[in-house]
Amino acid sequence: MVLHTESYDCILPAAGESTRMGDWKLMLPFDGETVVERSVRNALGFCSRVILVVGFRGEEMSRLFSGRPEVKVVTNTEYSFGMFSSIQCGAREVTTDRFFISLADMPLIPASIYRSLAELPHATAGWAAARPFFHGSKGHPVLLSRAVIDKILQFNKSHTMQDVLQGLPLSRLETEEIGVVQDIDDPNDYRDLSRLR
Repeated sequence: MVLHTESYDCILPAAGESTRMGDWKLMLPFDGETVVERSVRNALGFCSRVILVVGFRGEEMSRLFSGRPEVKVVTNTEYSFGMFSSIQCGAREVTTDRFFISLADMPLIPASIYRSLAELPHATAGWAAARPFFHGSKGHPVLLSRAVIDKILQFNKSHTMQDVLQGLPLSRLETEEIGVVQDIDDPNDYRDLSRLR
């Protein structure tokens, strides 16, 4: 087993209004905790810190994680522009050489996926990104080198992370962990994930 002393931040955008869900999905119960608490806990199973970017009902989210220094809560006042604006807010707070971006509504990503991504061979010059794939589908979290932060901040808020990742060298982690592609967009997704927890 490879022992790692490197620290990793993980950006978790959690600012949206959950319009397709009909309820605030991040605060829905999930196996004795909330969806967002499970997502944070999974990330902290490997990462040293989660940068939780809040917006909609941000004060409630901040209270939920109050007193936890391993969770840095950052407020995105422009969250209405979309998720990429939250990623930009989180990127400004990253202090580690490599960092993850995950999604707060994906509570079934195991900590082992974070570790497996970090342990991929990244020997090639110019390495920038790594992500899991489930049966050909792109998953989360995405692991990035710190050099990508400048590129994230150069784009305007109407762009997406796909624009940032376009053309960057990418390492692939093939996995059978279905949690890397399962997010919660609507009540059906929530019911499906609740059965798998």
